[in-house]
Amino acid sequence: MESVAIRAAQIERLAITSYDALHIATAEAAGCEFLVTTDDRLLKKSQRHQSEIMVTLLNPIDIVSLP
Repeated sequence: MESVAIRAAQIERLAITSYDALHIATAEAAGCEFLVTTDDRLLKKSQRHQSEIMVTLLNPIDIVSLP
């Protein structure tokens, strides 16, 4: 759990809120490839920081559109 908190703090430095950073850090720790959210601001921030975030954030619409 401590490593998730440390990772969340690193993600917060990308101007991502603490709750969102915790969700992302937890998804990374769980080995998730994707994290689904309808939060447009978070989606835009994650796109700007793709190289620093180890999970891909998607809008549910993107999943429905997958082949």
